Amino acid sequence: MFFTKVPDPLLTISVDREGKVYYSLSSTTLKVESLRNMIERYGDKYPALRTLNEEQINKFASVEMLGADINQLSQLLSLPGDQINNVDDLPGIPVDSLNNQLGDWVMAGRYAEPSMRIAIKGDKTSKIATVREVIKTLTDKDIHTFNLITMLEVTPGAGDVEQ
Repeated sequence: MFFTKVPDPLLTISVDREGKVYYSLSSTTLKVESLRNMIERYGDKYPALRTLNEEQINKFASVEMLGADINQLSQLLSLPGDQINNVDDLPGIPVDSLNNQLGDWVMAGRYAEPSMRIAIKGDKTSKIATVREVIKTLTDKDIHTFNLITMLEVTPGAGDVEQ
């Protein structure tokens, strides 16, 4: 087994059992900066980004895990602060070939901090086809170095976190 500490700053892409994809950054400052990069660089591609107000942009710092289409972002950021991270059944970020928003979010995060490490997080229940799509998204963006996180908790007797 190979054990390593997860670096900081970190951009994490999570894949669940249903194939939903989620995006997270380890720093609140980088979250806001990545959203500003999305607006600046991809605002023409995603007009819904240009409708966000300053309060919503700053509120993005409190989003623990983004799992929604860009067109739902304004609605999500309009929720009260205590509800923003408790939305059930988020659809995930699109990664399909016709609407690969994940690739743009990754690049926006990298523009915020070029040395940021990237990790794909999943486990034995994650949908493998979606993990492959995430890896393809990264390599299409010329990102060939990333961590795979497959277990987050210490297993009894293991003594450390496997990544």
